[in-house]
Formats: sequence, C-alpha cells, structure tokens
Amino acid sequence: MFNAEAFDLSDALSAFDEEGVAIVTNVLLPAELQHVRDAVEEVIATDRARGEQLTGFSYDPDDRNIRIRDLVLKHEAFRALAENPLALTFVEHAMGEDFRLSNFSGNVTGPGSQRMYMHADQGFVPAPWPPYPFAINIGWAIDDFTFENGGTVYVPGSNHKSHGPAPEGGYPDEKAIECPAGSFFAIDGRTWHQTGDNLTTDQSRTGLFAYYVRPFLILQRPWYRFVSPELEGKFTPSLWNMMGMDVGEIPTLRSSKADVS
Repeated sequence: MFNAEAFDLSDALSAFDEEGVAIVTNVLLPAELQHVRDAVEEVIATDRARGEQLTGFSYDPDDRNIRIRDLVLKHEAFRALAENPLALTFVEHAMGEDFRLSNFSGNVTGPGSQRMYMHADQGFVPAPWPPYPFAINIGWAIDDFTFENGGTVYVPGSNHKSHGPAPEGGYPDEKAIECPAGSFFAIDGRTWHQTGDNLTTDQSRTGLFAYYVRPFLILQRPWYRFVSPELEGKFTPSLWNMMGMDVGEIPTLRSSKADVS
C-alpha cells in the first residue's frame, strides 16, 4: 500500500504494473469521505423510491449486495471522484491520456453476502490478449476493506496472463484487498478479481468503481441517453469529454434522454 500523503509515485505505478493492483491510502479527508457516504445513502434512497433495481442481479449469488449505477449523473461527490487527479494518474499510465469513463457504479456488500464470480474487467476482449490493458477500474473504499467484510479478492500478477480466469476462482495465490476507508485501488483490466465473501454478521462494505476504457470501445453506459439539458452544466469540460459527450451528433438525440439527476 502507498500513503497518498507521502509516497513515491513511480514505485506505486511499478507495483501496479507488476501485480495488476495498487492501493493508495489516505486519499480522502474525513469530511470528503463523509460527503461521499452521505451521497451514497441519498442515491440508494432515491433509487429505491423510483423503483430501480438494487439487488438480485444475475452476476450476484444472492440478494445481499446493493448495487447503484450512473453515479456521475446523480451527485457531484461522484463527479469529483471520477476526476480525482491522483487516480487519473493510474488511468493515464495504463491507457494514455485519451480514455473514456464507461461506467461509475457502487457495490454495498452486506453481511453474509457471497463472492461474485472471478472475472477480469476486459473479459469482453477475445483471447489471447495483447500485453496492455483495454480498461482500468478505480475502486474507492468508502468503508474499510478487509478480508472479513468482503474486500475485493484478486490474483496478483494475473494481469500478465493473456486470457481471463475460470469463473469459479479458487486460485491458491489469491488475496483480498485490505485498506482503510478513504483509499482507492487501481485494478488493471486484465487482473482476475471478484467481490469477496462478507463473513461478518454486522458490517456492510461500500465500494465505488469508476471504470475507464480506451476511447474506441463502446461504453457500458451510453451517457448521451441519460444526461438532461438541465444536468449538462454540472459537468466540467474534462469530465464531459471523458464521457464521450463531445460527439457532434449527440444533440440530435435529445428526445431519447431521461433526467436522472
């Protein structure tokens, strides 16, 4: 792990290249962390009131995970995380200066929840993979991440494989990402990983995941369908571009948009 208050960035990037994961602690100040926590609670309450699906997704083995989506559309706290300069240093290191924000979602892993299947975030790419990533995930630890409460499990060095993992996982060298709340961890798109088992009876574990991809890929979330004219002014030019919203034909699609602000 690397402390954001004093660390050698080159060492952190080297660790990312070697293991496929790098953890940076003490990124969010206590007030910033609480602001994000409040935003998560607000989004869950609003989504639940709107009748949006929060649990029971096909890739979860049970209904004890709460999942929230489209976070950059729903609160400025998430837009700030998506543009965090230190986090974007890892994105640029992995993919260069031109990339897109494909999705920004959250996973609140509840007590007793089971593991997600083992996967890599660029599983859509046919094998054999080239020796560079098509994607990178920045995971924000909004609660402490521990082995016991479902901290993300990954296989160190799997980013050097040219293919994805077996979904059942169970690799002997896998380990959990453990870090204090307010940290982020960068995950190479080739790194094999999964949500861990939450072995506790009274702890939830909130993680937020900003998913960045190379600019030629189709985004998981077609942002132009969801950004209302009223919401447009809440984005910085750099985030607007990061969402692929500099495409000239987007204004002709206004009628297909829905306001989810």
